[in-house]
Amino acid sequence: MTVESLVPRFLRIHKARINRYWVWPEHTNRETELVLIKKGKMHCSIDRADFLGSDGDLYFVQPGQLHCEEIRSEHLDIFTLRFDLFDGVGNSRRFLSDLQSGPQRLGDAEEWSGHLFEQILHLIWNEEPGAESTIEELILEIIRRIRHRWRINRQTTRGEKMPGKGAVLARRAASYVEQNLQRQLSVSEVAEHCNVSPCHLTHVFKAVLGVSPVRYMQQMRVDHAKRLLADESLFVYEVAYKIGLDDPFYFSRMFKKVSGLSPEEFRIHIRRASL
Repeated sequence: MTVESLVPRFLRIHKARINRYWVWPEHTNRETELVLIKKGKMHCSIDRADFLGSDGDLYFVQPGQLHCEEIRSEHLDIFTLRFDLFDGVGNSRRFLSDLQSGPQRLGDAEEWSGHLFEQILHLIWNEEPGAESTIEELILEIIRRIRHRWRINRQTTRGEKMPGKGAVLARRAASYVEQNLQRQLSVSEVAEHCNVSPCHLTHVFKAVLGVSPVRYMQQMRVDHAKRLLADESLFVYEVAYKIGLDDPFYFSRMFKKVSGLSPEEFRIHIRRASL
């Protein structure tokens, strides 16, 4: 299949900021959907394959795929682009149907696709003459770039050789992390629990879930800390101890790095949101 043989029909584009705790339950689309995460984090599941998307990532949902999303940051700034895609005789197509399957997320996409999304949005806002054909060309260009980077990723990683075992290992490790957030935990301990080396675990975990085990631990700890911080009878250092960290100063730095707010600022945010 060549991109030139495909005919896109533009449907809509949105640029939005969405607040924390927003969840999209499982659903399917009849059209193709591209989502560019400009800033923030979002847990995604496409056909029950899970990954965490963050700043600059692009993920895509093809027609008929079951998917759901949940925001994992205070705010999420995104582009969403939806369109139908047909072959030369009018049959609906998936633009990756001829390529090896795998996680439907590409990193650093802001660099090579952000300006194309902006151009499409500009054309819609300004209702410029001939905009429809120009938008179709821009969609095809985005598809070309996705397919190009998809091939590179599949050639430079061994994810296709271990999709089943890799997913099982990553989920087992993630589950162990989530069950032991109340105490100090290292990648070496998680790897030992999974009977693999720390290096192998890190490689597989990142390939499947899109983040390193260390980053995942930080994100899970911060999510747990946010729930604890809602209880204002707890001091910040007590919250730190309850998520397995002995150093309250390190906890505050980690919390702000992951969430964008210090623990104290987050408490102020909660108070204002409850008014």
